[in-house]
Amino acid sequence: TEDSKLKLKYLPILMCGSKMSLDSLVVDDKPEDKEILFAKFLTHDVIFNLMESKELIFNKSNFEETNNIYISREFKRKGRMRVANEETLIKTTEKDNIVLISDLVGSGKTETLKEIARLLKIKFPNFWISFISLKDNKDDFNQKLNEKDYKKFMCEILKLDTPEKFLEKSIFEYLFDNKRVIFLFDAFDEIASYCDKDALKTFIRFINKSNCKTFVTTRGHLEFELEENLTIFAYKIILFTEEQQVKCLLHLWEDGKTIEDEEFAKNLLNNLSSYLR
Repeated sequence: TEDSKLKLKYLPILMCGSKMSLDSLVVDDKPEDKEILFAKFLTHDVIFNLMESKELIFNKSNFEETNNIYISREFKRKGRMRVANEETLIKTTEKDNIVLISDLVGSGKTETLKEIARLLKIKFPNFWISFISLKDNKDDFNQKLNEKDYKKFMCEILKLDTPEKFLEKSIFEYLFDNKRVIFLFDAFDEIASYCDKDALKTFIRFINKSNCKTFVTTRGHLEFELEENLTIFAYKIILFTEEQQVKCLLHLWEDGKTIEDEEFAKNLLNNLSSYLR
């Protein structure tokens, strides 16, 4: 019914931690175009299945946990004297669609990428922000990555190709077509040695040709290859100072989630202090 359709248009949607509605997601469209979109999104089955819902959850965030313990990092790039921070990297995408972060294992690439994702969601609340661990999805990338288009491929990676996800998939595709999707791919090196070479070439071609802003992290041994293929220079993470290392450990202790044993935490702090002297 029209009443049910109207209710769903303004039903709260929690997308990647940000509250909005279907109506607020299509702000750039003319009124008549919006109605066409709503007719496409709100099929009879969608209305029937969701009419009793009080809130919808789409693209559930998997990066918010860094918020309480993350310490801002600094970055340097070849040929540039200025030191960058997370906000600078985000601003870089106004000119370049792709940001590459390359560094050693354990340097903090994953947590940095999660923090960038969190900041992106604050800056672009009605964007679809996807943090994707390539290590956790390498089987999918190896099996599903072929000559199909990027949008369809990412729908499969994000597990949107099921009947019950029809509305969520429709929203993703709409945002993708309107350049309001940002991908953050963590640990490219994890699929580089695992996936078929042709599949990797296809993935890189997707990233290059896509209008989506994209962040990629990798270990250093693939830095030159990715710089060449993506035609960008990588950022490297500047190591923590002694003060930052101690502050980070204290954050972990105060948070109470990572280190639960008080005696172990005290010994760890003492050992670290001795090591740093």
